[in-house]
Amino acid sequence: MKPSYEELEARCAALSAENSGLKSAIDATIGWQQSTDPENVESVRMLVDVKTPVTDAFLAEVRAQGVEMLASLAGNECQRYKSINDRSGARKWKSIVILCTDFAAQIRKGVQS
Repeated sequence: MKPSYEELEARCAALSAENSGLKSAIDATIGWQQSTDPENVESVRMLVDVKTPVTDAFLAEVRAQGVEMLASLAGNECQRYKSINDRSGARKWKSIVILCTDFAAQIRKGVQS
């Protein structure tokens, strides 16, 4: 099921907020470099520990959709091979469809775990 316009707007807002946090961390590091002695590494730690779950989920979704596009192409090839009664070729393409579908699900699940 495709996301609604409101759901897409909410995702964009979350991405924007998350990226604003990243920019703040970068600004803090620049400020640290300009005004602090080299022993103070708290600003750098802040950058290392930045979590981006919304961005990670967005990128995983984009990757999964790319894999699903390959699954769709493989599905079309499977149908083409079936139409010419090439069962062996159709089975090979069908296995690619299954592999891609499973992999897309793993990509999405990996972000949730």
